[in-house]
Amino acid sequence: MKRIRLWMSYLLLLIIPLLVVIYQQHIEKNIYCSDPDYAYILNGLNINMHKLPLYCDHPGVPLTIFSAAGIRLTYWLHEKSADIQTDVLLHPAYYEIRLQLMLFFLIVAVTLFSGYGIYKKSKNLNLAIASQSAPFLFSTSLTISSVSFMPDAMLIIILQLFILLIIQYGVKKINNEDTTKELWLFPILSGLALSVKLIVLPILLLPILFIGFNIKKLVKFFSITALSFIIFTLPVIKQYPYMFNWFLSLFTHSGIYGGGSTTIINPDTYYKNIIFIISNNNLMTVFMILSLVWLIYFYYLKRTGRNHYNTFVFKLFFYSIITQIVSILIVSKSFDGKSYYLIVTYALTALTFIIACVLISMQFRFRNHLIQLIFLSSLMVFCILVNLKNYKVDFLGQSMTKIECDELQKFLENNSEYNIVTNASYSLNKNYALLFGLAFSRVHENRLMQLYPKAYFYNVIPEKFTNWYKEVPINSMFKNNKMLLVDRYLSDQEEANFIKNGYAVKLLFSNRIKAVYELANYKFETGNYEVLIKDKIKKIYSDKKWLNAIREKSLQKGISLDSMVYLDAKWMIDTYGK
Repeated sequence: MKRIRLWMSYLLLLIIPLLVVIYQQHIEKNIYCSDPDYAYILNGLNINMHKLPLYCDHPGVPLTIFSAAGIRLTYWLHEKSADIQTDVLLHPAYYEIRLQLMLFFLIVAVTLFSGYGIYKKSKNLNLAIASQSAPFLFSTSLTISSVSFMPDAMLIIILQLFILLIIQYGVKKINNEDTTKELWLFPILSGLALSVKLIVLPILLLPILFIGFNIKKLVKFFSITALSFIIFTLPVIKQYPYMFNWFLSLFTHSGIYGGGSTTIINPDTYYKNIIFIISNNNLMTVFMILSLVWLIYFYYLKRTGRNHYNTFVFKLFFYSIITQIVSILIVSKSFDGKSYYLIVTYALTALTFIIACVLISMQFRFRNHLIQLIFLSSLMVFCILVNLKNYKVDFLGQSMTKIECDELQKFLENNSEYNIVTNASYSLNKNYALLFGLAFSRVHENRLMQLYPKAYFYNVIPEKFTNWYKEVPINSMFKNNKMLLVDRYLSDQEEANFIKNGYAVKLLFSNRIKAVYELANYKFETGNYEVLIKDKIKKIYSDKKWLNAIREKSLQKGISLDSMVYLDAKWMIDTYGK
């Protein structure tokens, strides 16, 4: 009978993983998520070609290694007709979807492992289930883990392991057991976490606070953390100078990605970000307020000698609140509205709340597992109700984007008589996803140019058209004097520039996030063509340096200056359209 109850308990640990799987199966998934997914996918391809990965900004190296292994496994298992580089570049969506699934099921497996480890150590099934759910209580974390191939999804794994380690350490401290293993595992896990993404920095505070001012232990902790970081980032060791300069710029500059002014924070933006984070994350804010209220209450009980809880758990609760606040302060430095930057903050918030529940259970002596179960169920229902709007937004947002991408694809398939130029990130199309990945891997350009000789892009800032990274004359992209410009709305200035340079701009298709313009090339219509040439001739004569250069050319060729000016103006219009 005891064995049956034990196995029933193990089966209950499947609840959270199964709920996560059900959510993942129902949420719409887009392919060609370029930023940052394809940076890791193509760098994983680099490793498979025995080339070093280049991308190390997050730094995200474990995800690149995971990508390399996943690409190799996928290549082995499916029917292929080319070498691995060609196969991945021809079928990137096939690999992207499978990499997403592999990462997702690893997250599910670690969630199950974490629950098992917590239950085995604490003998408390309710605590194990609550801890399993901690990284998923917020819709953003759940969505990112379900549909993305990015370091933030891998952070869910780190956070599950971290929560497991914290609870295991806490149980041992309460029972006065040896914690040497945990004091080794904390810095190893910290090094791994930092090699995934620097945003996890606040979680290092918890073990550091436990160590206190013991210099010997702190030196040991930081030494092991540094060694762990080096081991997990070895594939990008040649990029260390760039990586550490980037780390430094993140600290010394006030903007995102190490940009902005050379001040640690911009006070106006910083405080606005803090207010925005607190006011736009209802569940997190409610948890924070409740945790602070309970902190004051528990401290009062301790001061008056009426506490029945373990003092170590109170200390853990206090330290957890500190890390949660520090996490918000760090994110606010360069927050740009993307909620997935708060994944660590969300998990720390949930962990803090769970520890508070443990304190309440101890204080009021809720030893009856039924009472604990009711309390846990109430917590889960409360979280879902408070966060329901966000779950709906994520579901609808993903679904709408998928529909809009499909609409765009059908429109382009029905207009195959045009050459297509892609002009924006987040375009969720194959060409731009590969271009984005190429920008951070720099190995595959020649192969891409062979495989996609008609892949054109519009670089908005310098107003240049390219075939991958090779600049091309605009005229080479027109079919019957027309082409399609995809994927986002042009600004008024961008549209005016096209018109100024002799192109008619017509919006043919649009939805919430997509736009397709027809660019008509009218400069070869005699009247307009001559007007453009005359305008260019005027510019040449008004530019003394340019005119002198053409004068020298006319003397070398033995033709008149006026004729040389005309030929030069004509060449400029024919080549660049301006």
